[in-house]
Amino acid sequence: MPLLTLYFRLSPVNLIKNVKSVSSRRMRKEYGDYLEEYLWGGEFWNDGSTIISVGASASIDVLITYIKNHGKADKS
Repeated sequence: MPLLTLYFRLSPVNLIKNVKSVSSRRMRKEYGDYLEEYLWGGEFWNDGSTIISVGASASIDVLITYIKNHGKADKS
């Protein structure tokens, strides 16, 4: 069972832009006063994004382990 299946009416980049825009607007509406002291320059999201595709055989456990360990130095 896939985590997310997309039927691309939007490009992946535009999908992420829309998610960032809507989530930022909703968070500001709900928690605007609280968030102001934590936002850097008033920005809710940074400019970057990443889309990663994996095969159907990758289990959720494998993906979680990868995400948790991504960027950690190899100590072997």
